[in-house]
Amino acid sequence: MLNQAARNTPEVDIDDQFFLAFEIQVLQKALPAFEEASRFARDRGLRCSVELITNADGHPELSLLARQRDDLPDSCYRLIADPHTQGIIHEEFTAVSRRTRRQTSLLSSLNGRMLELQLAAFFMHSFGMRLDYAMER
Repeated sequence: MLNQAARNTPEVDIDDQFFLAFEIQVLQKALPAFEEASRFARDRGLRCSVELITNADGHPELSLLARQRDDLPDSCYRLIADPHTQGIIHEEFTAVSRRTRRQTSLLSSLNGRMLELQLAAFFMHSFGMRLDYAMER
């Protein structure tokens, strides 16, 4: 006998389920860490912004953009949803060196402490700035 409930339920796309899970994790765990790092850097003279957007590929991402001088492009740290691996791409672009670093991880590995360390590395590589509050924890 067929399950009637299953036939009457709209099919949910696996990518949509993953994107929803990504956005929930990002809002709960990553956004507070990004905002704290952004505030810290702004207090020390950088121009910073944090954005949760849908990128050109249709994937959600959380970005922290920062710049020290107007004559340089933004350095950027991004968390990008990767539906192919059902994971996260951590991408760091450093404007001065024009270097991009990418690392993948599982969505379940996203946590505040790991993000603090990643953001601390980003600010050190991009601006030679220590996120002192992150190192004290």
